[in-house]
Amino acid sequence: MTTSLVRGRQVICDVATDGRPNVIENGAVLQRDGIIEAVGSFDVLAKHPVDEVLGSDDHVVCPGFINGHHHVGLTPLQHGAPDLPLELWIVRRLASRLVDPYLDTLYSAFEMVASGTTTVQHLHGRAPRPVDRIVGIASEVIRAYQDIGMRVSYSYGLRDQNRIVYEDDEAFLRRLPADIADPAREVVAEQTLNVGESLAVFEALHAKYAGQTRVKIQLAPVNLHWCSDAAIERTV
Repeated sequence: MTTSLVRGRQVICDVATDGRPNVIENGAVLQRDGIIEAVGSFDVLAKHPVDEVLGSDDHVVCPGFINGHHHVGLTPLQHGAPDLPLELWIVRRLASRLVDPYLDTLYSAFEMVASGTTTVQHLHGRAPRPVDRIVGIASEVIRAYQDIGMRVSYSYGLRDQNRIVYEDDEAFLRRLPADIADPAREVVAEQTLNVGESLAVFEALHAKYAGQTRVKIQLAPVNLHWCSDAAIERTV
């Protein structure tokens, strides 16, 4: 077992509903094997034998930060998609290369941990069908967070309409020249799940990670204009 005492001039424990922080002056946090055992005065907790003491009077100790909206490791800009209005940007991202989901997630997880972020809401937007393949890709994303030790709330986006523009996909594709419509139709088909298939992804992951203390699986309709009324009704 490994133990450490993390000390600081101030230890911020939490923030009350009125916005006032609960602060321990000259405080410390005692952890054993990654689990916090005690928070209190440094003078008191220093009596515990530990492997390492971290921090000093020049530090402030606070709870880990939460990234409440996260998608990918390599950014769209790194994939060659410049900043554009949302609708154009989303379509431009369809040309992004597929990268190893484990390494991609690990890359951003390192960045988050370095910034003090310990919990993330990972909103997975798109992955090639079928359901089993998506579940496999999602599992690699989650494995990266497990290996680095972060808490993750994972969701795979549920959508069933308006994947390119704000109208029926096939109606839009029919108006395109054939040399554009055919490859565009293939891209849309590869990433199109019906509501039942999207729910199957959720159910498979929810069952796989049931009981995991650092992994939670959420259901995520992506937005009202990308979900039919029937899709919304299936998810409530």
